[in-house]
This record gives sequence, C-alpha cells and structure tokens, in this order.
Amino acid sequence: MIDDPDVSRAELEIAGTVDGTEPAAASKGDRTRLVIWGVVSLAFVAYLAFGTVGARIWRFGQLHVESKSILRTWQIQGQNLPDVANGWMLQVLFYASLLVFVGCVILGMRYLLAESGEEAPDGVPDRS
Repeated sequence: MIDDPDVSRAELEIAGTVDGTEPAAASKGDRTRLVIWGVVSLAFVAYLAFGTVGARIWRFGQLHVESKSILRTWQIQGQNLPDVANGWMLQVLFYASLLVFVGCVILGMRYLLAESGEEAPDGVPDRS
C-alpha cells in the first residue's frame, strides 16, 4: 500500500502507515500474540515433562488403571524397540520423530495465533 503511487497521503494516514511503520495497535497485538504463544508453548512442554495420563493395563485377567508420566512412557517405548542390527538407528529415528512432533505442535500453535492476513476493503480477509 505504501509503494502504490496512486494512494493518497490521507489514505495512508487512515491506515496508520504514513512513515512506513505499523500502527501501535498492531504492534501491541503482535506482542500479545507472541506472549500468549510463549506461555502456551511452555505449558505444553511442561505438560509433556511433568504431566501424566491414565494407562489401562490388563494383568492376570484384571484391568488396572495406572497413572503414567508422558515423558517416562516415551522413554520406556524408546528402550523397548525391536532388537535389530543397528538398533541405535531405530532409536535415533524414534526420538527424532518425537522432537519433530513436539516442534510441529509448537510451530502450529504459532501459526494458529498468527494474524490471519490483510483485510480486503469489504472486510473479508485476503487469503492470497
């Protein structure tokens, strides 16, 4: 919008970008979204590190429900992978896939909280 030669200074003042800077409200909104993303990401990582889930385990024909740590469950699963030649590669792949999963969830939360795009004149977001 700033680079468009047909745009008048009054239109730029209304948009709040006369000097090429973002409006104060947009900057505050970006910081707010960034803080929310940081808090939610830390809460997610803390849940993975310290959170527990109920595990339903059948022992001797009886159902037992035990509380298991998520991190400990992943460690047990990583240690109980099939015993094959070069099994260390399977463990590296397992733990790398867990890191990719956690990273994608955190990145997905960032995109979820990102601004949805510029709005067109009729108020509908421009998704292009």
